Amino acid sequence: MTSLSGFDPQSLDLDIYVQSVKGLGRGRGFKVVGKQSALYKSSVTLRIKDRILDLVEMLSNVDILSEAELCERFDLHSYDEIDALNERVEAKDRTIKKLRDEAESTSADREDLDDELDSMVSDISDALGYNWYDKDNYDDDKLDILKSGIESLIEEYSALKAEKEEES
Repeated sequence: MTSLSGFDPQSLDLDIYVQSVKGLGRGRGFKVVGKQSALYKSSVTLRIKDRILDLVEMLSNVDILSEAELCERFDLHSYDEIDALNERVEAKDRTIKKLRDEAESTSADREDLDDELDSMVSDISDALGYNWYDKDNYDDDKLDILKSGIESLIEEYSALKAEKEEES
C-alpha cells in the first residue's frame, strides 16, 4: 500500500489509462511496455462510470458531498430551482389561459355588439322608411353608418318640425 501522505490525485493526468505489461520472470514483477488512453472505450468507461456514481452516492450519504456542490460543479439546477422554474412556467400557463378566456369573452362581446349595431341600423331604417347606407360597405364601419343614420333622422325631424311650425 501507498502512504496517504503521498497521495495527490490532483497531480495525476485527467484521463483513464490502460497499460500493457511484460513479466520480468518469476517473482520479479512486471514492466510497463505500453500505456494508452481508454477514455473512449465504452467497455472500460461504462464500468468506471457506474462505480463513480456509486462513490458520489456514498459521499452524499455521509454528508461529504452535497447536492449544491454537484449542481455548482456541473452547472445543474437543484430541485428547489426546478420547482421555482416549474412554478414560473405554471404561472405563465395560467396567464395565457386567462388571456385566451378574455379573448374568447371579448370575441363574444364583439358579436353581441355587432348584433346590437345591426338592430340599431335596422331600427333607423324603419324610422326613415328607407336604407340610407351602402349595403356593400355596411360591414366596414358600422359606427359611421349609425352616425349617418342618426344625422338623417335629425334632418327628417328638423324638416317635420319646420313643417309643423309653418302650419301653426
